[in-house]
Amino acid sequence: MADSCVVCGFDKPRFAFPLVRGKNGAWEVKPVCRRCRRTLEAEAKLVGKSITFYGLEGSLRQAESRNAERVAYRPFLDTFAKTGKTVPSNGKKPVLA
Repeated sequence: MADSCVVCGFDKPRFAFPLVRGKNGAWEVKPVCRRCRRTLEAEAKLVGKSITFYGLEGSLRQAESRNAERVAYRPFLDTFAKTGKTVPSNGKKPVLA
């Protein structure tokens, strides 16, 4: 998973972009090498933006932890979760899907 930089393909990444959810719902790590990190930070600064990077080892542990937690909840979601309603997060009435 973390064997090469997702930007240039260099085989010794040390950093990672923030975790993202994959198509299957699992958390994924996108590793980045030191050179690409510096270049991306400089380019982002030129356009008035910023990019957050994390340590690769910590990101790998965090993704593993989140994915293990997700697997633990799966049987309960399959049994008790219903489709068609969403829980409002802004205080409004639920919306039917």
